[in-house]
Amino acid sequence: MPYARFIAEIRESPAYWTDYTYIKLFGKLASEMRLEWETIDGTPRIARNHIPEALGLEAVGFVERMTTELYTGNLSEAHDISINAAKRKYELPEPEDVNIDRLFESKTRKLNPQQIKKIQNDYAMGVSLKELAKRFEVTVQAISYHCKNVKRAI
Repeated sequence: MPYARFIAEIRESPAYWTDYTYIKLFGKLASEMRLEWETIDGTPRIARNHIPEALGLEAVGFVERMTTELYTGNLSEAHDISINAAKRKYELPEPEDVNIDRLFESKTRKLNPQQIKKIQNDYAMGVSLKELAKRFEVTVQAISYHCKNVKRAI
């Protein structure tokens, strides 16, 4: 099954997990790494630890394929195992700065997985979409999206 579809089917964010993969592999968000590839590839003066785009994309594809195969309920664990295998297979240097908190810098990705679970639990217990949106400082539409398949107890 294709990675993006797999992630969507288990009701996770493909953008979040793509950035998770890029940060763990390269120390950068996907958008930053793509920009680096766009500006550096083909330049004769490149850093010795620069990862060429073809190799980087092959490593990302490997992680995506392995993650779908290794998933047994813990998506973070499946990614971490796949990422470590990709680093060995493609002989990637260890990234200098692996800061997972950067995953939440994007204005479109303000909620982390723990917050989403809390929102879903509170919504199931009867808390309104409007109250949850106010509490987590996001739009009602964002809360509605994360709660679309949640059954309410009340």
